[in-house]
Amino acid sequence: MKYIIGSILCAGCLFSSVTAAEEVSVRSAEVEQDLNVIIQKTFFPTDEARNAMVQSFGMQALETSDKTMDVDEFINRLGDAFESQEFLSKFYSYFESFLSTEEIHHLRSILEEEVYGKYQGNLMGVFQIFFGEVNTLAVDILEKHGKVKAAESEESKGQVIEVTQDTFTQEVEQATVPVVIDVYANWCGPCRAMKPIFVELSEENSSVKFVKINADNAKELISQLKVTGLPTFIFFKDGKEVGRHVGSIQKDDLQKEITKIFG
Repeated sequence: MKYIIGSILCAGCLFSSVTAAEEVSVRSAEVEQDLNVIIQKTFFPTDEARNAMVQSFGMQALETSDKTMDVDEFINRLGDAFESQEFLSKFYSYFESFLSTEEIHHLRSILEEEVYGKYQGNLMGVFQIFFGEVNTLAVDILEKHGKVKAAESEESKGQVIEVTQDTFTQEVEQATVPVVIDVYANWCGPCRAMKPIFVELSEENSSVKFVKINADNAKELISQLKVTGLPTFIFFKDGKEVGRHVGSIQKDDLQKEITKIFG
């Protein structure tokens, strides 16, 4: 998901640090505005990043909680809460604990510069390159020093086809049936969680073709498809994209999307 990995890592550090920090007694409206911009630029600099984060944390909360709620209503409420003054103000003291008023204002000016926007706009690519190289390194070590794994049975592989840059046209654009694409990466936790769900759906929807694309091994294709977050589910029909969903999603909801889009 765009920025989501970096955002989660940053959020973990931030939440662990913002504990008993005391609220500054006097704070100008200008400083509050500077802090609001810093927090938003750090965690959700674009609507795309905000939506990805809301989806990721929202779906995780729904899956782990003993309570349920209409998904759309819950996601909308969570998204509004993300940008509320009540939420943003929780982090003021953290930044003020290591930045002076002048430094806070200076940091805001940096985050609003064009070069920072370019950096943020290409951050997903940076993550893909970095984690892709880490994955290659891990695979190389296994190839040199690992033992051969027992062959996986055809039954356990499900009905999902791995698609590459070279096979995309044939497997997706020229397919005679509707196609659902799962764009994933091995280092992506939500992607791994969605894998068995995607396989189950492939076995339950015989009239739909299910394929997957490893984002680390098909960077040019991922760019062409304008993938900005992981996992991303793209729906193709008659050689054209007809819908997509970014982020984790419950099995029943993904089935509803398939039914709604393909009929």
